Amino acid sequence: MSQVLSQFLKIVFLFLTIVSTVHARGYENIFNVVEFSHVQSVNIDGVSVFYHGHSEDETNRSLHDIYKMSQKLKGYYPESKICKDITLHVYSIDFDILNNREVSNFLSWSSWGDSDIDAVYDARYSPSNTSAIFISTRHAARLKPNILAHEVTHYWQHTRCMSQSEDEAREFAELYITGKT
Repeated sequence: MSQVLSQFLKIVFLFLTIVSTVHARGYENIFNVVEFSHVQSVNIDGVSVFYHGHSEDETNRSLHDIYKMSQKLKGYYPESKICKDITLHVYSIDFDILNNREVSNFLSWSSWGDSDIDAVYDARYSPSNTSAIFISTRHAARLKPNILAHEVTHYWQHTRCMSQSEDEAREFAELYITGKT
């Protein structure tokens, strides 16, 4: 019996090693083709948030928006409590790189009907105790907060052990942009 258990554990370990390697390669593909000229971190209510961008102005504006979104999400989800301590990394990348299926091969493209996307929240393939938002650089500064608010809502849902709701993420983004939160 112990020999069967030993074989089973070896198979499970091998599977986890292969899956971890494949997932790490997914981000590695992006990092091999994207350079971030400005990286900055802030602490928002005890959570580390890193923004990997292309200018100091973009980075400061985005981190300020994430801070404001986090404050507004407290009112949107008043009963929610943090259940996972997860560092957030936000990566500003070119639309064509984000939507390159070979580069962003860690994403489940079938989830979006194999359509191109403007941003994505990922906690499945990010390193342990981290999550990531990949956001396209193709949008004007006035449109980016809407997209970022949507993805930050997914981060909020994840760190509060809530189900991921596209409807709520859309609604919060709309309320945030219109100032109704």
